This record gives sequence, structure tokens and C-alpha cells, in this order.
Amino acid sequence: MPMPAGAENTWGLDEPGAGGRPLRFVTGGAHADWRAALSPQERDWAEVCRFEALGGQTLALPDAAGGLAGAVGGLGDAEDPLSYAHLPASLPAARFAISEGLRPAVADALALGWALGAAGPLDRPASLVWPKDCQRERIAPLIAAEIDARSWINAPPCELGPGELADLARAELAGQGAEVRVLSGKRLGEAGYPGLAHVGKGAARPPVLIDATWGPADAPRLTLVGKGVCFDAGGLNAKPYPDVLAMKADMAGAAHALALARLVIGRRLPVRLRLLIAAADNMPSGSAMMNGDLVRTACGQTIEVVHTDYEGRVMLADALAAADAEAPDLLIDFSTLTDTGLGPDIAGVFTQDDALAEELAAHAARLRDPVWRLPLWEGYAGQIRTPSGHLANREAGEARIPSIAAALFLKRFVRQAGSWLHFDLEGWNAIACSPRPFGGNVVGLRATLALLESRYG
Repeated sequence: MPMPAGAENTWGLDEPGAGGRPLRFVTGGAHADWRAALSPQERDWAEVCRFEALGGQTLALPDAAGGLAGAVGGLGDAEDPLSYAHLPASLPAARFAISEGLRPAVADALALGWALGAAGPLDRPASLVWPKDCQRERIAPLIAAEIDARSWINAPPCELGPGELADLARAELAGQGAEVRVLSGKRLGEAGYPGLAHVGKGAARPPVLIDATWGPADAPRLTLVGKGVCFDAGGLNAKPYPDVLAMKADMAGAAHALALARLVIGRRLPVRLRLLIAAADNMPSGSAMMNGDLVRTACGQTIEVVHTDYEGRVMLADALAAADAEAPDLLIDFSTLTDTGLGPDIAGVFTQDDALAEELAAHAARLRDPVWRLPLWEGYAGQIRTPSGHLANREAGEARIPSIAAALFLKRFVRQAGSWLHFDLEGWNAIACSPRPFGGNVVGLRATLALLESRYG
């Protein structure tokens, strides 16, 4: 996948042959043997520094002149990229190189985790020479995808509105041979996207529908859908402070979908790819969506707007219906709809396809990119019923099942797709702690790509 010249320099990864101080890793189980091989002075130093080879620990090793000879890192799960994300900040600001051979899976995890850690807000992160056993051509695009998606989520809302998101999609995909079409404003309702038009009509920036296609028309159809609420003030049901501070991240679903589309094209998977992103601002104004409005969708179902801050499912209904009309082999949507209770590190996923869920879970476990399947329990369908229309975008109320209710709502617009995966993501990490930085959060991307590669590659 083409990347800007010098882009990898921001990842804290240097070219082989650049040299560097030796860096090695020790697991807790091998700690005693490692200590036994040290000189008495080195053992005293490790004891003074209380280094026990625990995950997250680092130990800088001095040379005879008091300079930096190298470093040792404690290690828990060697194949988890996040086991290494703290290193660029916790090691001295120097260049390091791995002093021993690594299994490819471990080398891949190290390079990925190091880059994700170095991309945080660090003044002088330590750098690492690319591990020689790393599958660099495969890992570099994954690093770029996660870091770019994170940066898109973190972009100030004044700089990334619906129109700018459309420009970004063109810039990312058109150069790789995709056809990118954009519908905007009042044209959306006439083109079959009345829900998106209704959500965005209260904002100064017009809503847009991004529709990109790539690949041969006779290949298996893979469709990705992303929720792109560039700023969600809640509409007339305005969000309180401080909840509204993170609402630039309500387009994290769109960021995931766009990053995955770029990876699919970069891998040249034999599919007919379609990407649909519904983008809008959800703002309070005299022309905003009102409580009690009835939206008549293009597929014939009506939606009563009970709560204007539950806008995501209203605009996604249009995109899912348009995607489903082509009966794709696989339909995947990414959105920040609800609080799943899984926190920022785990992607919640819904599907009716048990085999697909098991395959995704296996890839997620192997790649340490966790997802957790949640139930499409029809017993809770009463939460989305209304006497005023077919569906209501209501709150879950006392039942505390917002994620299931939202998934059931979207399920009503998916009828012809071979299989459907719905991701409900948090998209934002509000806790500034290692290994994930404060701000935009990317989860499930690597696991989903692995699923697609195993299915189509």
C-alpha cells in the first residue's frame, strides 16, 4: 500500500542497519535464569531497580562509563501488540535493536505495538530498528491503518465535518482505483436516504452519503457501512457537559470502515467492495429533527423519533437498506451507537451467523484484537416498537439493554445479505493510560481484516 514518504519515521521504527543498543525481553518464568547469568554488579542494579520481568516493566542497563548499554523489558503475552506499546515512552530516548531472533508472530506484534505506542503525544520517544523477523510488508499497512484511523477520530470537529470526511474518502480510495460518489444535502432524501437527511437538517454543514466501489462486478460482494456523525451535540435532546467533549469521536465507525476499505484494496482481495458512510452533524436548531417526527425510509419502514440523541440508527437504517438491496455476500457495519459495557478495549459484535462469529472470535484471539459477541435477543424487541410507526429510536429505559435494542433496530433493515456483522464500538479512550493513549480508539480492525482474508483471500 502506498504511504507518504517518511511516514514510517513517525512510528518510531528505523531502517535495518541503523544500529542500536541491544534490547531483549524476559518473561516472569525465565526471570531467575536471566538473573543467574548476570554479573554481581548487574544483579545488584536489577535489584535496586526492582526489576522482576513483569509485563510493563523496563530496565535500562548502564555500561562501564555510566552510559546506556542496552535495556531489558518484562513481558507477559509475547504476541500481544499492546504488551510493547509502553516501550517508546518508558525506555530512554535512544535507538534500540532486538538482540535475539524472534518468532514472526512475536516480531510482528513488537513492531505493531511499538509503532502504536510511539504515535502517542511523546516529545522524544525511543526508536526501534525494524525486527528482522517481522513481516514488514504486511505489518506496515496495518500500522498505517490504525494510526490514521486514530488521527481521523482525533481531528477537531471544526476541521473534519461531513464534507471534509467525503474529501478524505476520495483522497484515500480514489487513487487506488475506487470510484467514489458523494450525495449531499436535499438530494439525499430523493436518492433514498431520508433518515440521513432528517438527522442532518438541523446543522449548518449539510449531511453527505459517501458511496465508494472497487473490484470486479462479478466478484463476491463485500459491503462496509460506517456511522459518521462528525459532531453529536444530541440534537434537541442536547448532551450535557462533559459528555459532549468527546463527541467528535462519533464518527469512529466511519473511520474504522474507511481504514478497513483501504486495507481490503491494498491487499487486493478478490471482492466487489462497496463502502457506504452516512455522515452528518446532529445539532440543536430551529430546523433540527424533533421528538415525535416520523421518518419514512426508502424501504418503506417508518421510524418515530422518540429521542433525538439516538440519531445513529436512523441514518444507518438508510445505508444498511441500500447495502442490503444488493444482497451482498457479507455486510459489515461499524458504529458508535451505545455503551456496550465492554469499555474501550473490546469491540461488541452482533450477528445471526454462528460460524462467522466463531471464525471472527478465533482471529481476534490469535491477533489479540478482542471482540465480544452480544446476543440479538428478540425478546427485547418491545424496546423498538411504537404505535406511531414501524420502529422507534427510543431509549432502553430501565431494561439497560441499549446495545441489543439498537442492534435489533438495525436488523430490521438487513434482510437479503448473506451474512451481517454489526460492530458497536466505544471509539474513544477517556482514560489516559498505557497501553492505549487518551483519545481516538481503534479496535477489531485487524481481526476483521483477518476474517476477510480467510474468507476471500
